Amino acid sequence: MKEEVFDIRQLLGVVRRQRKLIIATIILVLALATIALFAIKPEYRSSSLVLVDPSRKDLLDPGNGSGYSNTDSARVDSEVEMAHSDRVLVDVIRKENLVSDSEFGVKLGLKDKVLTLLRVGDTELPTGEQAVLSVLRKLQQNVEVKRKGLTYLITVSVGSVDPNKAAHLANAITNTYIENQVQAKIDNTRMSRDVVAREVTQAQEAIIAADRAYETFLNQNKEMILDEAGSDELRAVFENIETLSTIQMARQTTLENLNQDLQQENWDGILSELGSEAIQQLVQQRKTLERRLQTEDQEMAVDLRGELDRIDAQLRSEAQNSINALRTQVNSDTNELKTAKTNLDVALNQSNLPTEILAQIYGLRQTSNLATTQYRTLLARSKALDTELSLQVADSRVVSAAFPPSLPSYPNKKLVVLLALFAGLGVGLGLAFVYEFFIGGFLSEAQIEDTIKTPVAAVIGKENLPPQATSIADILVLFPLSRYSETMKRVQIAIHHSLRAPQRQSQDPQRRKVTLVTSTLPSEGKTTIALSLARSYAIAGQRTLIIDCDLRKPSLHKQLGKTTPKGIDDFLAGNLTTDILSSIVTTDEKSPLTAFLGNRAVRRSTDQLVTKVALARLIEIASQLFDHIIIDSPPVDSVVDALYLAEQADTVVYVIRWAKTPSRLVRKSVEMLKRVKREDTQIFAILNLKEDNDSNYYSNYSGYYREKDS
Repeated sequence: MKEEVFDIRQLLGVVRRQRKLIIATIILVLALATIALFAIKPEYRSSSLVLVDPSRKDLLDPGNGSGYSNTDSARVDSEVEMAHSDRVLVDVIRKENLVSDSEFGVKLGLKDKVLTLLRVGDTELPTGEQAVLSVLRKLQQNVEVKRKGLTYLITVSVGSVDPNKAAHLANAITNTYIENQVQAKIDNTRMSRDVVAREVTQAQEAIIAADRAYETFLNQNKEMILDEAGSDELRAVFENIETLSTIQMARQTTLENLNQDLQQENWDGILSELGSEAIQQLVQQRKTLERRLQTEDQEMAVDLRGELDRIDAQLRSEAQNSINALRTQVNSDTNELKTAKTNLDVALNQSNLPTEILAQIYGLRQTSNLATTQYRTLLARSKALDTELSLQVADSRVVSAAFPPSLPSYPNKKLVVLLALFAGLGVGLGLAFVYEFFIGGFLSEAQIEDTIKTPVAAVIGKENLPPQATSIADILVLFPLSRYSETMKRVQIAIHHSLRAPQRQSQDPQRRKVTLVTSTLPSEGKTTIALSLARSYAIAGQRTLIIDCDLRKPSLHKQLGKTTPKGIDDFLAGNLTTDILSSIVTTDEKSPLTAFLGNRAVRRSTDQLVTKVALARLIEIASQLFDHIIIDSPPVDSVVDALYLAEQADTVVYVIRWAKTPSRLVRKSVEMLKRVKREDTQIFAILNLKEDNDSNYYSNYSGYYREKDS
């Protein structure tokens, strides 16, 4: 009940402290809503109705179309998204030229108009794709596509200040969506056709490879086959195939040479290949004309060139006739060779060859037959896909086109005012809590205790660095009666009472006293607090050790004015000798304090170092030699090292910078510490670097402090 009453009072306290912000927010929201009601033009919304038919349609075989299935609902939802897709809207923008439209088109905003009027800068309208994207964003805000319940109907609605434009754009989007649907099916069919066409080519190559493998086997094993078969008829078939193959290859070579010579008009080459008397006479006449062209005058040369063109035409005609005749012979040779190979297959099957040879021949021939069958199947599918390209129909159709509306659909003035009132109240409360608990830093002890449920050990004011001092912690040595020194003693007393709690004493009377000093973020003064607390213990006569475990950014050695060749990271990694170790463990020149120092930023994974057994062993041995151990750790929000080190601590001093550290980060970091620390480990907060030191209050007690030498 106490917690509940306290929470209610805390809530009321936040509202009371931030009441001006809440009221101002409500007034501002209501004012903006009122201005908007007068400034906003009424909007008209028109809708078209579309029916989606998810069944598959086959115009070549109407009875083969698939019916409805359990996935139809998902299909309709998908069509809703496609009708509202950027592709459809961009197509509508280009078709309707909305870039230059008075409502959706590219135009200067209010800010740009003011800047142009004041001649602050030159504002240019976007062009090209940027203009289309600008219009697209506006159109998306005015287009709504949704499904009507669980039906196959979807509505496409468009809002506009012009009712006729709203209806026109709704119909344009619907028609474009259906056109794109058909085009997508065509593109998909074309893609399938291209894939099948590639497979057809591969199948054709497979046929050639299989035939070559078959012929290679027969050629390489011809003598063995003939010896095993002992058939004169089979030998004659082989010889006939060889003769036909030789003739066919020779004619094919001649045909290729003639085609090449004809393209290059190499008449001498054609004459050498054909040996035709007609071509020979034409070639001789051509050469005679060429010689005469070199000696005749320009007028005669014109007639000679005409005669030369006539002879070239005759040569091409004679050569083409010869090539056609030769091509016919090559085709005849190919058919005759194919027949001979078929006869060879029959003869081989009827021969007395051993089973092993017949099995190999049969396997090679079957491979060729299967390749041929696959080629025919793919070729048929390719032709079918070519036909399907022109037979695609849409899966959606317009049930009801959009008509211009008579009444505006927006805005609803009463609803806007009511919503603005509640919105202003909600935003005001939200801003109040955000400012109180997230954006603003901590300003008081009560705020810290209310937010992170952690006691505050002390509030430390912002101190000036004394002359000839290297750290604020030197104040404890230079001015032991100062307010800063007394504050550190308050922290010391809080830790002392925590360690002397009855429940902790009963669990472990000889418990070691290890205090971890950490913070949320860098630059909050945690290292200075750690050194100050350690010196406070040492000056009080307690054997105290401070360990610099901020491996990422060690700074304790700088505040002590020490330099070491190695650091604690080398010790944890096991890379130190006894001589070098003595330079890391040093004594404070200004107090009887022992320090375990670091010297540079570590270039390795620090969490692996702080979790090593060496660190736990160091703390265990040090607890037998010292009355108190202070560990300076990295910030909790920056690295995880502090969370591992918290497991070794009996108390945790959490440093929070006044009015700077975001409360949300503090709350998150403290929660992480509470999860990893031991159950009996107490966390104390310190509000550090407070700029307003309550001078009126402290002036009454100034006689008790000595901030400088008298």
